[in-house]
Amino acid sequence: VYLLGNTYRLQPSSITFTDPAKIAPDLNISTLTQLQGRTVTLTITGPLDRLETSVQSSDASETTQSLASVLVGRNIGGEDALA
Repeated sequence: VYLLGNTYRLQPSSITFTDPAKIAPDLNISTLTQLQGRTVTLTITGPLDRLETSVQSSDASETTQSLASVLVGRNIGGEDALA
């Protein structure tokens, strides 16, 4: 998947439909990308009306910075992550 200038590799993931009365997918999607020399994992889980996201970085101290890079395409300090 290509998003905000980065290529995300889909990891083992699933979409399940447990309610036979309606179309209500439950997502468990995990992707990896490389941002500024570190590996970032973006995970999206839950039903569409209550999605939860998780961002993890290979450098644990950089999780907040990784989240900013993934969500808005730039670092919190304003430096463009896509440059």
